[in-house]
Amino acid sequence: MKANTWLVLVALVALLPFFPFLFGQYPAIGDMRDVFIPLESFFHTEEFKGHIPAWDPAVSFGFPVIAAAQIGFFYPVLFVLRLLPIWLELPLALVLHVGLLAIGTFLFARRLGMSKYASALTALSFSLSQFVWQHLTHLNIFLAIAWFPWQMLAVTTIFSKQKISARNIAVLVLLFGIPFLIGQIQIPFLMMLVALIYGMSLRLSAKRWSVSDVLRVAMLIAIIAIGVFLLSAIQLFPTYELSKLSSRGSGGVFNVETANQFSYPFYHLPTLLFPRFYGNDNTYWGKRLEIEYGFYIGVIPLMLAIWYLATRRPMHRFFTWLGVITFLLALGSLSPFRLLHIEPSLWIFSAPARWLLFTTFSLSIFAGFGFDALWKNGKSAQKFFAVASGIIFAGILMTNIALFFAPAPSLTKLQSMLVSARASSVSLASPYTSIAIISFIALPFTVRHKHGKKIILILSALDLIIIASTTTPTLAWKSILQSPATIQSLPQNVIDHQSRIYSIRDGGDTGAYFTDPSSRANAEIRQQQKDLLLPMMSAQFSVYGVEWPASLDIQEITNATSQLHSNNSGEIEDIQLAQQLNIGAVLTQQSAGKVSVQTMDAKPRFDISSGSVQLVSEEASLLQLATDSDTASTLIIRDTYYPNWHAYIDGNEVPIQKSPLFFRSIQVPAGNHAILMKYRQRTIRIGAYISCIAAMLLVIIATKKPRNKSVVLK
Repeated sequence: MKANTWLVLVALVALLPFFPFLFGQYPAIGDMRDVFIPLESFFHTEEFKGHIPAWDPAVSFGFPVIAAAQIGFFYPVLFVLRLLPIWLELPLALVLHVGLLAIGTFLFARRLGMSKYASALTALSFSLSQFVWQHLTHLNIFLAIAWFPWQMLAVTTIFSKQKISARNIAVLVLLFGIPFLIGQIQIPFLMMLVALIYGMSLRLSAKRWSVSDVLRVAMLIAIIAIGVFLLSAIQLFPTYELSKLSSRGSGGVFNVETANQFSYPFYHLPTLLFPRFYGNDNTYWGKRLEIEYGFYIGVIPLMLAIWYLATRRPMHRFFTWLGVITFLLALGSLSPFRLLHIEPSLWIFSAPARWLLFTTFSLSIFAGFGFDALWKNGKSAQKFFAVASGIIFAGILMTNIALFFAPAPSLTKLQSMLVSARASSVSLASPYTSIAIISFIALPFTVRHKHGKKIILILSALDLIIIASTTTPTLAWKSILQSPATIQSLPQNVIDHQSRIYSIRDGGDTGAYFTDPSSRANAEIRQQQKDLLLPMMSAQFSVYGVEWPASLDIQEITNATSQLHSNNSGEIEDIQLAQQLNIGAVLTQQSAGKVSVQTMDAKPRFDISSGSVQLVSEEASLLQLATDSDTASTLIIRDTYYPNWHAYIDGNEVPIQKSPLFFRSIQVPAGNHAILMKYRQRTIRIGAYISCIAAMLLVIIATKKPRNKSVVLK
């Protein structure tokens, strides 16, 4: 097959788990449901109005949503796709990025010298890996990952050159900077860090280097980093401003223990062969099984990588070190780097298990190298795989015998663990066990088969497609976009945006979708969650709420709302506080999937100490009020006090004070007055100027024909 045919084929296979899109389905669960769909709905609406959606009044008493770094309003791909209806925009965004990921990984593997078959195996094992697909609920991470193989490809090509021009540097800055505009800061930063270290290793290993060589490379990396910072300033500036007020900022309570709550647990290693090893037990060994813990790359690719690393001298030792170091960093609280006082969780970002992105990538690379080495070392490989298969089969058989005869323990948790084990993928009762069994049976015999390469590639692809397509359930767009019936039961002051709602619910499923399918909400529970108008979901249907459900909150608001009820309580514990917080309705879970709505006597959203106040009009970043009072008064707006809000009385700007809790207030003189409040985020404006100038310069330099004298680094 021609090279272009391989690219199309690899991309199409990687896209097969998206087949539900053809029937109007979408993975609207977890953060995708709670955060990304509501945010994109808001961005979509505001973009069509020609507005920059810097402020959403429906979330957390009003919130600077662009600054929150969840999904980037200015990311060029989404900025263009928002011209389409959201039910086309988001599926198309996922399809484009998975195709980008698969093709980029294939080309990078080819650049490393792999055959087309091996490159296809590498591309599929990475783009269909569980790290990628379990993060499908994290839209920002899912989109950012697609750029990583292209960054590595560009670094390999450019840093291997004898001369690096300004044009080369501009290309690298664009490739590193654009992912930051997606909104997710942590993953793009880690990708850039790894790619630049890889480039440095290529540059310094190409010849005997001196101190001056190191300084030149360091200068090059510094130039690239500065360029990336300038290009992404429009996202980084407002995010930095918010982070200082967040619980993750310098004055917050975000500590090492919090940062490491998503450290990779050692006991999760069996899921590399049996991704549903823990079956239905959601508290195995006392720790939840989360999205962050997956890095399954397929049974055959994993065995090829292990065989290659165990029996061959690995090419590109950088990937050996990358795999080992990033796995150790992913251990977080158990990482040996703690002995060196290195904090692997990157503080405000948390989730050290996200280092597994690079462990996954390294294993996929070695799977490709192993595939090519397989046909040159057939006898050795056949023996290795035969022994490995025997050990695994013996383990499966002994485990199933033990599970069959094991008596029911008396302790509830042990009973739960036994039930879980009898249904998990190491059990013959689970259909997923057959994936590993078929793979181990086939692998030793394909080595000498004339169609062995095709058989391995097809079996690996089927394995990965089955696992990826069953990782995250999908819902119909009709159901996603239909407003909940609960809205009809809300009091009128909530409907009119004069007060807000608060939802009391249990923790729910935070993302153990494949490792713990029983934690998935059924249709009844999903409808109940929607009727509860969870944070951000309420904003999607123009109902104002009091919580921000994602990272980079505003600490004062989190502190206040956390006092409303405890985890063990099904009702508001501080009624007076709820009233002060302008909560006009409380939604509570009931049995049989029902939701109750309790009306509360809330303090008014617009409150004046003397006289009357009336809402004239409201937009996302604009508020118009009319006041009438006989004496000078204090006007309280029970919305979030935040920098960049400006108040005007009859066209004259007046200062905004912080009222009790975290609300806004202004002093209003006696008489009739027109009050105008505008949100103008200075950091976005400054960042926009810097990013636009940087983008124009970079595009000009990147598209300019190179000259022989335009050498930056030799």
